[in-house]
Amino acid sequence: MSRQAVEQALGKLVLDCEFRAAFFSDPSLAAHHAGLDLTDGERETLALIRPGALAAFKQYLDRKRTMAMLLVSESD
Repeated sequence: MSRQAVEQALGKLVLDCEFRAAFFSDPSLAAHHAGLDLTDGERETLALIRPGALAAFKQYLDRKRTMAMLLVSESD
Protein backbone atom coordinates (compact mmCIF):
# COMPACT_ATOMS: atom_id res chain seq x y z
CA MET A 1 0.00 0.00 0.00
CA SER A 2 1.42 3.34 -1.03
CA ARG A 3 -0.06 6.62 0.09
CA GLN A 4 1.87 8.33 -2.70
CA ALA A 5 0.35 6.06 -5.36
CA VAL A 6 -3.16 6.69 -4.01
CA GLU A 7 -2.55 10.45 -3.99
CA GLN A 8 -1.22 10.32 -7.56
CA ALA A 9 -4.21 8.27 -8.68
CA LEU A 10 -6.64 10.63 -7.00
CA GLY A 11 -4.98 13.61 -8.66
CA LYS A 12 -5.18 11.94 -12.06
CA LEU A 13 -8.81 10.99 -11.45
CA VAL A 14 -9.64 14.63 -10.78
CA LEU A 15 -7.52 16.32 -13.45
CA ASP A 16 -7.24 13.81 -16.31
CA CYS A 17 -10.62 13.13 -17.93
CA GLU A 18 -9.24 10.36 -20.17
CA PHE A 19 -7.66 8.56 -17.22
CA ARG A 20 -10.90 8.94 -15.25
CA ALA A 21 -12.92 7.31 -18.04
CA ALA A 22 -10.37 4.52 -18.44
CA PHE A 23 -10.19 3.92 -14.69
CA PHE A 24 -13.94 3.56 -14.28
CA SER A 25 -14.00 1.22 -17.25
CA ASP A 26 -11.12 -0.98 -16.04
CA PRO A 27 -9.35 0.21 -12.86
CA SER A 28 -6.56 -2.38 -12.98
CA LEU A 29 -5.64 -1.72 -16.59
CA ALA A 30 -5.84 2.07 -16.27
CA ALA A 31 -3.69 2.07 -13.13
CA HIS A 32 -1.14 -0.21 -14.79
CA HIS A 33 -0.94 1.96 -17.93
CA ALA A 34 -0.50 5.05 -15.74
CA GLY A 35 2.32 3.37 -13.81
CA LEU A 36 0.38 3.46 -10.54
CA ASP A 37 1.18 0.62 -8.18
CA LEU A 38 -2.17 0.31 -6.41
CA THR A 39 -3.38 -2.63 -4.39
CA ASP A 40 -6.72 -4.26 -5.17
CA GLY A 41 -8.18 -2.57 -2.10
CA GLU A 42 -6.90 0.85 -3.14
CA ARG A 43 -8.38 0.48 -6.62
CA GLU A 44 -11.68 -0.71 -5.15
CA THR A 45 -11.79 2.22 -2.74
CA LEU A 46 -11.01 4.79 -5.45
CA ALA A 47 -13.66 3.22 -7.67
CA LEU A 48 -16.25 4.05 -5.00
CA ILE A 49 -15.84 7.76 -5.75
CA ARG A 50 -18.54 8.99 -8.10
CA PRO A 51 -17.04 10.12 -11.44
CA GLY A 52 -19.41 13.08 -11.42
CA ALA A 53 -17.99 14.23 -8.08
CA LEU A 54 -14.47 14.11 -9.52
CA ALA A 55 -15.55 16.09 -12.58
CA ALA A 56 -17.32 18.67 -10.41
CA PHE A 57 -14.21 19.07 -8.25
CA LYS A 58 -12.11 19.61 -11.40
CA GLN A 59 -14.52 22.33 -12.53
CA TYR A 60 -14.28 23.96 -9.10
CA LEU A 61 -10.47 23.92 -9.26
CA ASP A 62 -10.53 25.32 -12.80
CA ARG A 63 -12.74 28.22 -11.68
CA LYS A 64 -10.47 28.93 -8.71
CA ARG A 65 -7.39 28.88 -10.96
CA THR A 66 -9.06 31.25 -13.43
CA MET A 67 -10.03 33.64 -10.64
CA ALA A 68 -6.52 33.58 -9.23
CA MET A 69 -5.04 34.30 -12.67
CA LEU A 70 -7.42 37.23 -13.12
CA LEU A 71 -6.48 38.66 -9.73
CA VAL A 72 -2.77 38.38 -10.52
CA SER A 73 -3.19 40.04 -13.92
CA GLU A 74 -5.22 42.88 -12.38
CA SER A 75 -2.51 43.57 -9.82
CA ASP A 76 0.17 43.90 -12.52
